[in-house]
Amino acid sequence: MDNQDDAAKPSRPRRAARASKSRSGEPAWAEAMEVQRTRLMQVQGLLHCLHEVLLYAEDEHAITYADIAQLAGEIVGDCVSALDTVQLRRLIKQDPTLDTRGFHGGLQVREPAVKYLL
Repeated sequence: MDNQDDAAKPSRPRRAARASKSRSGEPAWAEAMEVQRTRLMQVQGLLHCLHEVLLYAEDEHAITYADIAQLAGEIVGDCVSALDTVQLRRLIKQDPTLDTRGFHGGLQVREPAVKYLL
């Protein structure tokens, strides 16, 4: 028999996202959100598998555990949907307090108006 180690190997630490644009042309915040959405989708898949396994387990409480796993998966799915960048951009455009075209604050940084007395 060969000597295999099936233990998970620790991954390298992730690099911090760039402040401006990423390689894909997306803003850094959008790429960071997409990475987290991907991780949440992986968790949702794991919870779905756990739910299916627990449904057919022989423990008397397995059905209850399966229902909990299903509920957790649904909550993660709702979070994934809420973090969709297309939906978030639509919400940002609809929010009048974040209006970047007007002079009502929003995402703009402006110098205070200075009046000179002559």
